[in-house]
Amino acid sequence: MNIATKYGNYCALIGISLVLVLHFSGVSAFWTKGVSSILSSLIEVIFIFLAIHATREKEFSGYIDFKNAAKAGMTMLLVNAILYSFFIYLYYQFIDTSFMSNFLSDYEKYSKLMGKSEEEIKKLSDLLSAGFTPISAAWGSFSQTLFVETFIALIAARILRRNPPQQETMGED
Repeated sequence: MNIATKYGNYCALIGISLVLVLHFSGVSAFWTKGVSSILSSLIEVIFIFLAIHATREKEFSGYIDFKNAAKAGMTMLLVNAILYSFFIYLYYQFIDTSFMSNFLSDYEKYSKLMGKSEEEIKKLSDLLSAGFTPISAAWGSFSQTLFVETFIALIAARILRRNPPQQETMGED
């Protein structure tokens, strides 16, 4: 198993653990969704850099070109996205089957505190509940990870690339 794949597994495991800890600690669905999304994204960014750095040091003896750095970052992201999205599907399908009703009641409570009208709240609540299924949540997680974090992986590849020093050739006179 290459290094980037290992880091993808570790990242998914940490993200899954985070969701489960928040869920079983009794944090409301509204905050579980928000906090886990933000923290999972931060963890992914950290693991992108770690995967590229570890690949550079261990597989390429301290030097890596942009192509291989991007490949390491994208491999880490893809492994993480597949595992985490599969978990998200299982989570909403079997663990938190009442997520949407809990989320909507929390959403309404916080929206009222923020001064939104009943009409606005009902409109968005209907929209959210109509489009939510475990498979849509998994697909949303997968696509968000790939689309958003891909740019970060490319930036990290650019930052962490390190070409070997150029050998100067002495011209024969």
